[in-house]
Amino acid sequence: MHFHAPGMAMSRALILFALALVFAVSPLSVAPTMAQGTPAEAAATLRFVHGSPGAPDVDVLLDGLPILEGLPFGTVTEYVTLSPGEHRLQIVSEDQPPAAALVDETLDVAPGAAYILALYGRLNAIEGEIFPLDLSEIEPGEARVRLINLATDTGDIDLLETGGDEWFGDIGLGEASDYRSLPQGTYTADLRGGNDRVLQTLSGLSFQDTRVYNLIALGQIYDDTLTMKALVTRVTPPCARVLEIAGSGGDACLRFVHASPDAPPVDVYLNDAIISQNLGFGTATTYVAVPSGEGRDVRVVATGSPVEGAVIDTPLDFEPGQAYEMLIAGTGEDLDLTVTGTDLRPVPEGQARLRVIHASPDLGGVDIGLPPVETLFEGINFGEATNYVVIDAGTYPIEIRPTGEDLMVALRTDASIEEGMSYDLVVLGRPANRSLRFLALRAPLAIRTGDIATIDVVTDGAAMSETVVPRTIETEVTPTPVGTGPGRIATPEVVTDDAAVTIENEASLTPTG
Repeated sequence: MHFHAPGMAMSRALILFALALVFAVSPLSVAPTMAQGTPAEAAATLRFVHGSPGAPDVDVLLDGLPILEGLPFGTVTEYVTLSPGEHRLQIVSEDQPPAAALVDETLDVAPGAAYILALYGRLNAIEGEIFPLDLSEIEPGEARVRLINLATDTGDIDLLETGGDEWFGDIGLGEASDYRSLPQGTYTADLRGGNDRVLQTLSGLSFQDTRVYNLIALGQIYDDTLTMKALVTRVTPPCARVLEIAGSGGDACLRFVHASPDAPPVDVYLNDAIISQNLGFGTATTYVAVPSGEGRDVRVVATGSPVEGAVIDTPLDFEPGQAYEMLIAGTGEDLDLTVTGTDLRPVPEGQARLRVIHASPDLGGVDIGLPPVETLFEGINFGEATNYVVIDAGTYPIEIRPTGEDLMVALRTDASIEEGMSYDLVVLGRPANRSLRFLALRAPLAIRTGDIATIDVVTDGAAMSETVVPRTIETEVTPTPVGTGPGRIATPEVVTDDAAVTIENEASLTPTG
């Protein structure tokens, strides 16, 4: 997107908790702010680069109001949040009114997008450019890099590894190269101008994996202000890093949930290594990092039974850096393993990510509503998981309704949503015996501000992942002990006070009208 100046040539430890959903029950308080209206679309984020060496300090206005002020040449701001939709964006000299804008444009801001707004050119030829970022998933071990040219007197520029291949070529003023993937590591690179003249040699140019790098050339040759700035945005860090658990960037991360109301406590194995012991209905493990790869056998047995007697025995492929949630669901001996991926990408400030997983075997299809707002999810059947939605932090009323029945409510509660969290709301239990409830699992996410827009052989019988048991008010949390000796995988610390209260409740269908 390009525009001209008017009149001128132009990762905390994982926390698990359970919420019992009942009429008029006080929720576990997480955020003090009440949410307003419907769950929001994902906010967008924007950072600004002042690359015009002759221009005065500037302010950036959004819909006539300042969002960034007093920015001199060479400034690179952190991200600020923008709501999706059409906005008027103006750049003015410091303290000047909107009518004196150097740049004045209407922008259609996409939900969840990230942008760099750049001002460049000499004072008599100021121009502006918006560069959208590619925030799609990045393979572990890789960085996404591009070159942006805001330098006023270099002509077209190239960037190449010193003594090696050219990365980007013939990038004109106000232009950006395409993105390319580079292996993580530290490089020496040459910034080259016309006639293959080396303008600068950049030593110690470091690229970390799962990050987007915008390398911006700005300044001028003649006054020796030419410089290169590296703007970094985190996209999808490896799950072990986000969840702050022991593991490498190539590991996958697994969490198991016992969601079968008829099944006894179980032990969970990966190949022949035990992951969790004595996992009971309505409880979940913390995440544990395991080697990624193909054909990893997940086996589930009744607690204390030999692994050869597994009631679930299925080979699965795990992608490097990906987090997975695995539900042991079904009835009686007819158990299934429901596998879903957990979205750990950063969210904008003030927002969280939420989905619902249906694991109540005889509830039938359900809708999830946030009264008085329209239905958030509809037509969720047993064994299904919704897509994630981005939601503003705050407190919401949540209802489970039979599909298509706006006036019938199976469960209702207020739920508090904290920013920077991913929430999986698992529907558990049976309506007939009034055990229907939510198990709400959360995982920490990065906030997209600043630079933010995957078994070893176990030699003894202890489990690699602790179990967090939802508790009644008077009982204590009793996690499974975890060892850390030789040949073991280090695990997160034992969760104690972050396991929430479970309260027995009625769960009959109740008309709301």
